[in-house]
Amino acid sequence: MAETPTQETVDTSALENIKEPPVEKPTPSTEQKEEKDTPEDVSPTPEQTTEATEAKKDQKQEEEPKQEKTGERTVSRIVSGNENTHKVIDRNLERIQKACAQIKKSPNLWPQKRRGALHRHLLTVLDVIETHHGQEEKFIHKALSKRIASFNKDSGVVKDEHEALAAKIKEIRETEIDCNRKEGIDELLEKTTSVRDAFTAHAATETSLVTHELVLKYLPVEEEDVVIKEIMTYAKEQDKVGTQFPMMYYSQTEEERALMFSNLPWFIKNLMLPALSFVRFREFNEFYPYHKNTVKL
Repeated sequence: MAETPTQETVDTSALENIKEPPVEKPTPSTEQKEEKDTPEDVSPTPEQTTEATEAKKDQKQEEEPKQEKTGERTVSRIVSGNENTHKVIDRNLERIQKACAQIKKSPNLWPQKRRGALHRHLLTVLDVIETHHGQEEKFIHKALSKRIASFNKDSGVVKDEHEALAAKIKEIRETEIDCNRKEGIDELLEKTTSVRDAFTAHAATETSLVTHELVLKYLPVEEEDVVIKEIMTYAKEQDKVGTQFPMMYYSQTEEERALMFSNLPWFIKNLMLPALSFVRFREFNEFYPYHKNTVKL
């Protein structure tokens, strides 16, 4: 029999110690790097676009200079003063109308002295109207004309109405009205009503021309303060007899006084004015709408 051949044993321990050489990774080229670093072109969504737009608006508002804003002013002191003056004039003209109606109904309630005071009070109201118109033309309109090119043309209607009222006031001043006669009371009532109707229409024109928005937009705080000082100085100069100031003060509510007379010294409000109204202007007290001694008409 033939012998079966034996297999030789191969020693593989030496192979185990042989390590494969490391495989070098290819280095990306410059073009490949640039392509990798470049972000993908992704279009923003509509929501992202809106957010970006709002962010830009907020940033722009923060960067706007502060002088373009109106500061802390929410209303114009000039316009508020005009509105208060209109109320004072209308309230006093209305009281004269009511007094005339009361005299016609109950003549015995109105002795001669009171009737004379009623006529003189009307003349004081007319003084206030003329002073108010002077303040507007000399200071308020002048200041706005420097800022707004078209203001002189726009204010032409107001000036025409001022002239018409001035002519009406002159006619009343030149008319002798005897309030102790029935015809005199009728004439006083007719002229008071005529002035009130004309002034009511005129006040509406003024209010539409000089608004809070207009003054806040075109007159900086400093310029408005200057105009207000000029207005107050002019009022003092025109009130030679001293009757306009008490009428303005006692024809306003406490809230209205706080606006117009906020800087008035304590001793004037609490000592001088009450003393003057008691001694010098006592005959007018019952005609001032908010004086403590006023009468119901």
